[in-house]
Amino acid sequence: MQVVKSLQDSLAALRTNASKASGAADKPREHPAEGSRPESCGGKRAAEELEVANNRCADLQRQFREANTKQQQHNSIMESLQELLSDAARDRKIKINDKDSLVDQLRTFLKPL
Repeated sequence: MQVVKSLQDSLAALRTNASKASGAADKPREHPAEGSRPESCGGKRAAEELEVANNRCADLQRQFREANTKQQQHNSIMESLQELLSDAARDRKIKINDKDSLVDQLRTFLKPL
């Protein structure tokens, strides 16, 4: 979960930076020797920074989707294991009270397999 939160924070920061870079690329800047120019001096640099930020944002979105998929798989596996252990506990009249007990029971149940 901490990985997902970190990816979300990074994504938000990149979006903010990309938005700032986009705004900077749209504004004409004054050239020190020639006064105001219709095209911006920093526009090319801002556009490059925006492209880098967009690429990083896309990469973070991909990582977020992968982390989310892995988390969903993990949750599904844990639900299946809990159901399996519940069935085994019911069949063997075993009471499972906490996670440590759950892990111990899982080990006990899987040893014969």
